[in-house]
Amino acid sequence: MDLLGARLRYLSAIAVLLPTVAVVACGKNTGSLTQEGHPTCPSGKFCAPAPASLSGAAAPAPYDKCALEGVHPDEVGHDAHASNKYVSFSDEDTKAERAKSPAACCYRWNNLCGGGRAFRDTAGLSVVAAARERTDWNLVDLEALVVDELPDGERVARAAHWTREAAFEHASIASFSQLALDLMALGAPADLLEATHRAALDEIAHARVSFALATAYGGRSVGPAALAVVPRRHAILEELACATLVDGCVGESFASAELMEASRAATDPTLVHILAAMADDEERHAELAWRIVAWARRTGGETVARALDETMRGLAPPETQTALRARVLREVVFPCAAALA
Repeated sequence: MDLLGARLRYLSAIAVLLPTVAVVACGKNTGSLTQEGHPTCPSGKFCAPAPASLSGAAAPAPYDKCALEGVHPDEVGHDAHASNKYVSFSDEDTKAERAKSPAACCYRWNNLCGGGRAFRDTAGLSVVAAARERTDWNLVDLEALVVDELPDGERVARAAHWTREAAFEHASIASFSQLALDLMALGAPADLLEATHRAALDEIAHARVSFALATAYGGRSVGPAALAVVPRRHAILEELACATLVDGCVGESFASAELMEASRAATDPTLVHILAAMADDEERHAELAWRIVAWARRTGGETVARALDETMRGLAPPETQTALRARVLREVVFPCAAALA
């Protein structure tokens, strides 16, 4: 992601709907907006004794007494579809822990608040579908992908990563579908609806390739379970604007930058191409988010403007941000938000 290019692209999208304020944000001065960051995802790890029996897929040998996916101790007994934590088996942590506890199974978890547009339930929590064995979501040709040369631990880690990313991408399909309904309920113009549906199709493609990568690295066919949740609706204009600012303008910008950075770091040509293409799509989705927010700002006037300013001020402080996300905020998000203000 070219941050300067992204900023100019988003400012151009804003200018179409707010021509009188577009010249405000060509520099890095954010005016009255505080330089605070989008919340990062809390994460951690935990270990537990191997269960007496497994109800799902097993981790790779020699850890096949452990489940490939776990449940966070805080959420045991809760509805798995309503979980706000993604938990995956950790080969590295289990190996280290078994020096002390031979039957241990260790897992890493993170809250579902990654980059990209989240799908949220009525409580505002990000929700994804669980992964399960199925073949119809991973029919993507990855014949050239390098898999066999990777160490076992690396393959396991990549399979877990892409299973998690696939869950996010799958949930984003629902998020854009819900966004289309909300835009229709608020009388949005046809071009925003068309772009929103195109973005949903992009997310279907992203989910398919992500599940295919998870399948290739993991050696077992994987796809999504049912996404059984009632979505959170935004039929009030200022609510739609603020949700789009956080999940679209900020979240999709983060996703685009991180995917592009990953593509530059990758050495497998197949993976480089996949990551770069997804980064381009996410940048286009962020542009759409700025267009939606600008339309809402123009339509709703000062009521929406105040809500957007309050949302910017209420974002979490940047102490736990990655260096890349901090740059995206400073060089892209804050200047564009200043244009809206």
